[in-house]
Amino acid sequence: MSARALLLTVALVLATSASARADADIYTLAGSGTSAPTRDGTPAIRAGLPQQVPVSALPGGGFLIADDVADRVFSVGPDGTTTTVAGGGRLERDGVPATQAELGGPGAIAALPGGGFVFADGNPRVRRVGPDGRITTIAGRDDAIADDDPDPRGKPATSVAISARDLAVAADGSILIADDANARIERIGIDGGLTVAINPPDGERPTNVAALPDGGFVYTTLDRVTRVRPDGSTFVLAGAGPFIRTAPDGLQQRLSGQSGQRADLRYVFDLGATPDGGVLISHGQFDAFDEGGFVDYVAPAAPAALGAAILRDRDRVFTPGGMQEVSVSLTAPATATLSAAGHSVTRELPQGVSKVVLPSPPAARPYRVSLLATSGALRAYDDVRIFPPGWLPTETAALIADDVASDVDHCHRFGAARVDCLTNKPDSDCRSVTVRLAGDRIWWAEYSPCAIRSHPHLAHALRPSRRFGRIDEAALVPAT
Repeated sequence: MSARALLLTVALVLATSASARADADIYTLAGSGTSAPTRDGTPAIRAGLPQQVPVSALPGGGFLIADDVADRVFSVGPDGTTTTVAGGGRLERDGVPATQAELGGPGAIAALPGGGFVFADGNPRVRRVGPDGRITTIAGRDDAIADDDPDPRGKPATSVAISARDLAVAADGSILIADDANARIERIGIDGGLTVAINPPDGERPTNVAALPDGGFVYTTLDRVTRVRPDGSTFVLAGAGPFIRTAPDGLQQRLSGQSGQRADLRYVFDLGATPDGGVLISHGQFDAFDEGGFVDYVAPAAPAALGAAILRDRDRVFTPGGMQEVSVSLTAPATATLSAAGHSVTRELPQGVSKVVLPSPPAARPYRVSLLATSGALRAYDDVRIFPPGWLPTETAALIADDVASDVDHCHRFGAARVDCLTNKPDSDCRSVTVRLAGDRIWWAEYSPCAIRSHPHLAHALRPSRRFGRIDEAALVPAT
């Protein structure tokens, strides 16, 4: 056996240490954080989603997402891949297969217990896709906002002004309403009476609500998700902090595989409750470059969905020529295959967090690690980039250039530690900014004319970035 083959064999050894998975860990199931288009048959975690994605859990597992940019409704199955279930065609009439219909920006969506789903089309109208896959129109929409009623308790629901931002059907048949105008969650009982289910603290306005199988529910107030137990007690399920930073400030923070309470959600757009008691969270991470949104899964104590993640806040900077290991988090025992730099390793991993040793990369350049986890018919995916020390990521350089001049047009790399970006200052001609990593600081300078040059005449001496002081290499790494 050659020395190289022996090295690769040793490098594929799995470190056996593992820690138990904590209840309420969060896993990304859909969204790449980029503008990559969504294609059928590909992992949903590699799909580019809009910032605002309506979501609904399917009774048999998986979930629906409404993409108003692609003008389609996608199903994400238990195998983690996407399938178009409505839109993508040019037919506007009812009664046709939903995948041949033309949609006008699908919005709020809800799966039906007997199969099929309903959604708000942007035309505006409410449409239904039946279990047979055919589409029909069932209503028009009314988005009127109601007046405030400070104390609706004991009144018939038909006599109370309600601003229904979102609603959900509870296990007992009552209806939960996220009333943002009145800043509360209301419940319409099966007798038609209305009660206040909860008043969020500090006047926070609930934007979404989802009913859980145990009789409790979850609701969101912009950047956090609160769970209400059947006895009325509450705790923050996701977004409470202190947050785990997975990228420089100004770039998307994408926590996956760790405590949902420490996830920086920024802006929650929709909620869904899964049959196993888990919670789907659709959220957008507005950053300096307006990248895409995500759908995350907060796992319950006994998850039926498979979640898999390579942890992003550790093991992201490697030493060329040495052993490289990553931390893998799973909701359940699974067969995990990790691929990196043209090599793969497959191992049986337990539930929780495990260390996996990877082959050494061939050169001192960034490389991608892909994870595929399988457990029966369930599949889950993740991808991360690993960086060598002394490498300035393009996204980080663009962030510095955006601080300097705003409106980054494009960037060009000159070696490992230098990236130049073309920018446009407000009310002035475009400029170029060179960004350089030297020692433990990031430096920048402007130059003109409106072109990126390998040997520019700088308008001033290199200046240290105010965004970064003395840096840790891991602090430069983007999350996506």
